[in-house]
Amino acid sequence: MRWLILLGIVIAVVGVPTVMVVAFGGDWVRDGAAGAVPQYGVALGTIAVAIAAIWGDKLRDVFCAPRLIVSLLNPRGQPVSTTGDYPTRYYHLQVRNERRWALAKNVRVLLTDLSRPVPGGAYQRTSQSGPLALSWQHLSYKGMFLNIAHVAETCDLGHVEKQPDVGPLFRLECFPWPNDFEGTLDKSGGDLRVHVLAVADNAVSEPLIVDIHWDGEWHDSEDEMSKHLIVSAVPCP
Repeated sequence: MRWLILLGIVIAVVGVPTVMVVAFGGDWVRDGAAGAVPQYGVALGTIAVAIAAIWGDKLRDVFCAPRLIVSLLNPRGQPVSTTGDYPTRYYHLQVRNERRWALAKNVRVLLTDLSRPVPGGAYQRTSQSGPLALSWQHLSYKGMFLNIAHVAETCDLGHVEKQPDVGPLFRLECFPWPNDFEGTLDKSGGDLRVHVLAVADNAVSEPLIVDIHWDGEWHDSEDEMSKHLIVSAVPCP
């Protein structure tokens, strides 16, 4: 229906002058066209209004789309008080919109790939079957989908717990958690490489690669802990 309405307007604006030229020739062009200019200016304005009404949102998404940037917030992590008895340190990502006038709708952060090192130093992808959502900070009252304009939002990448009974444990903050997902490191340590990006209904960020290296040790001191659990952004190839 929208296409038919717009087509009718275009035919009216373009077709009428053509018919007048064919019917009356040069006399109409000389005598009548000048007087018709204001009317056709109004008609062209009507077309512009119709286009804006029909495709305004799509045109805005194409020419003034949000520009999402996802980055590592604090590689040293943040100590967090939890309801349990274990000291915990969280590591976060930040998602910001560089075009503050363009609202990014229903933004979520996805872990698209998880790799572990193999002999020789290369990284090999795990058996992850598809993208997994990372949790926004304070998920219980924010939800999984956020609109982002001028205020940056924080996303949980992962956390490490002391757990004196079984030893410290690092865990990525993915939801849901598949049974075969290899997003943990125990007291024996290890390495993870994660690929993440922010996705909105009307924008997609460039991917971010984060390396997580841990020797399995826990230290209450932030300075000391940052020497044993190292979280760093890696340039994309």
